[in-house]
Amino acid sequence: MALLEVLPGELKPVYTYFELTYVGRILSVRLDGSVIRDNPLFSSDMWSVHERTLNGESRTNNFAEAAHRKLQGAFGVCHPSIWKFIDGLRHVQHKADAELERYNIGSALAPKRRRYLNTDANLLELVRTVENREPVAFLRGMANKFLMDN
Repeated sequence: MALLEVLPGELKPVYTYFELTYVGRILSVRLDGSVIRDNPLFSSDMWSVHERTLNGESRTNNFAEAAHRKLQGAFGVCHPSIWKFIDGLRHVQHKADAELERYNIGSALAPKRRRYLNTDANLLELVRTVENREPVAFLRGMANKFLMDN
């Protein structure tokens, strides 16, 4: 609710969307100030990356996106013929098999770029200290981190 107070009017429909979809609308507020919410469309177990961040695990589907980019690069065109498609799949599979074998014999995987390591460290610090921050300040910190990294 603190976010709603500082949000520009044109973004309030976005807030409502996120509240209904990911948090659940407010049903009532108790005398102690605690909030009772309806069930959201998607539970936080499905979308929250809080624990994954604390555990140093991947927070995105970048692996799937990277695989998609590899396929696109192998085809060389947006709409390949069936033969170019098959050749592209073979090429990508050959590279994946070779990478798996390198992993199996103990070769080190390619390290993360320093930029992403720094982002991970900053996000981890923000998440670890979330209880010590005002909600809006925490959200601003997260947003600013992503704005500066792009």
